Amino acid sequence: MYEISIPLNISFTFDGDFGIINLSEKIHDLEIENLVLNQFIEKFNEIITTGLCGEKYKQNKEEKFKRARNCGRKITTMLRESNITVDKIRDTVTI
Repeated sequence: MYEISIPLNISFTFDGDFGIINLSEKIHDLEIENLVLNQFIEKFNEIITTGLCGEKYKQNKEEKFKRARNCGRKITTMLRESNITVDKIRDTVTI
């Protein structure tokens, strides 16, 4: 079981009227769902990579897996297309 917490800090300025319609348009323009999805994927990637490879920047010769590099991917969800960066992991035993 994993517990992932994503802090959400949102700020924007109003150029005109401060009303519900203007507020909802601002929130829609921020694409909050997409931001939350990207942050969730980043945290989950970090949890999985650390679980398989150990602490980042720590040389551990006993781990079966090792960080290879990271790569960008484009995913399409019901929210929209997103560009994410994930870690590549290399198996050091069965190379």
